[in-house]
Amino acid sequence: MFIKFITAILIAVFLPACAVKQTKPDFDISILQKQIDEVDQKVEDLLKTVSVIQTRADEQERIINDLKNGMKNENEKDLSPSDSSPLLKSAEELYNQAFVFYKDKSYEEAHSLFISISSNYPKHKLADNALYWAGECLYDQKKFSDALFFFEKVIKDYPESDKVADSLLKIGYTYMALGDPASARIYLIKVVRNHPFSPSGAKAEEKLKNMKMD
Repeated sequence: MFIKFITAILIAVFLPACAVKQTKPDFDISILQKQIDEVDQKVEDLLKTVSVIQTRADEQERIINDLKNGMKNENEKDLSPSDSSPLLKSAEELYNQAFVFYKDKSYEEAHSLFISISSNYPKHKLADNALYWAGECLYDQKKFSDALFFFEKVIKDYPESDKVADSLLKIGYTYMALGDPASARIYLIKVVRNHPFSPSGAKAEEKLKNMKMD
């Protein structure tokens, strides 16, 4: 591109000179030589300017590439797990941390961690407990319909869990909160019949007595 540009300049300069020479045969050769020297100087100046422009263009391209690479690295950092990422911690660590949140009544944070355990460690010994407490977090926020899902999931996914009795009891409580005492009674009776000697069984029996009195 630059060569074409320079060639065009040379043509533009030389054509008038040739025309002068044709119309004036006695034209002094020294004048033509001077013009050629001037063109050479202009070409040299242009080449210097082009070199400067190219250098600046290269520098701009380098800066742009650095910026792109910097953004790419930042994105990769965002996508990579941090030290606090749940997957970098054991189920026990997550469970303990979730309980800290729960006791502080930071229910949303606790719920998120409990869910992380049940999702990422479904066969862990704490998975059923985590699922139950995920429901408790919602229950304490009065999100009763959502809480039902997790209590029922404990019974469905972990039928041999020691949290089944607690889940049945909580389902009974949840139906009471939702204004459905008939359904609540069904689940409370299940607790008493299936888990008579458990703490949940005692609570269910007490609740049923109070319901009769009401």
